[in-house]
Amino acid sequence: AIEKQNFTEMSSAVSFILMSSVFKIATLTVPEGELTDFLFEIIKFYYNSDKVINEKNLFIRKKLEELLMKDDNFFKNSFYKVRKTFSENLPIDSSVILNFIKKEYQKIYWYDANNHREVVIAIMEYIAGYIDYNFSIVPVLKDLFLIFWEILYKEYFNDLGIHKLPYEKTKISYFLLARNISAINNIAKEHFTDFLFNVKHLNLENKYSFAKTFLQEIISLDFSTTEKEKV
Repeated sequence: AIEKQNFTEMSSAVSFILMSSVFKIATLTVPEGELTDFLFEIIKFYYNSDKVINEKNLFIRKKLEELLMKDDNFFKNSFYKVRKTFSENLPIDSSVILNFIKKEYQKIYWYDANNHREVVIAIMEYIAGYIDYNFSIVPVLKDLFLIFWEILYKEYFNDLGIHKLPYEKTKISYFLLARNISAINNIAKEHFTDFLFNVKHLNLENKYSFAKTFLQEIISLDFSTTEKEKV
């Protein structure tokens, strides 16, 4: 997708594509060790550097190209199980998450209207990846975003040996998706009075429509707590 973009005229689009790739690697592979440090260097540079956006994009692209040249041992040594006793990120109020999604989601409108679908997808993946990397979120929201990734990257999860995905062959299965989300809704309502992720609001025609309507439904979620939880 990035090869189609003009690095000068579409610098923001290029940033979304590059950074969505970085966050996607972090989210889908859950690395440790050197790969974690490698990704952290990119993320730190992007958000903390005083360089202009084009310079940031060139740096990140160079780093990702460098990553492609790493040998197998670099990756093998970055994937191992660790036991954690605390979250790497501080807990954050769900309203902050929803406001972040709402603000970032508005950035897709121009690209969507001008048929830059690859950029729209990149923005939506950036949103989900950024949240996973930077925030400690409530379990029900984490479970919903896992479904988001499973549908967008069915083949990847299949390669990992995970085959119980909300699909019927190549089509997104409304029945399986509704069953999975219903289970999440039931758990969520034990803590959040009016929580309801309405699967009927999702457009399952294709992955693109699914992702757009999925994030729209996430934004509408109500995380008001029960009286019991408030005590």
